[in-house]
Amino acid sequence: MIVVHTKPRCVQCDAVKRYLDRHGLEFVEVPLTPASTAAFQAAGILAAPVVELPGEKPFGGFRAPLLDAWRVKNGGK
Repeated sequence: MIVVHTKPRCVQCDAVKRYLDRHGLEFVEVPLTPASTAAFQAAGILAAPVVELPGEKPFGGFRAPLLDAWRVKNGGK
């Protein structure tokens, strides 16, 4: 399952969610907390949202090329 860690009023968070919806990809939205934000920052992820795709390293921000590649690799539309 795709996990999208989001924060309020986040344009890139909304863009990722729209992308996933448009391509019919199921995901779970999890609000970023101070603890999770600190953990992601320690791992070098500094932008919201943090996207966790099964089998891939998490990444920050709306990165359409990564989403496209994962979708194609996993038989998505």
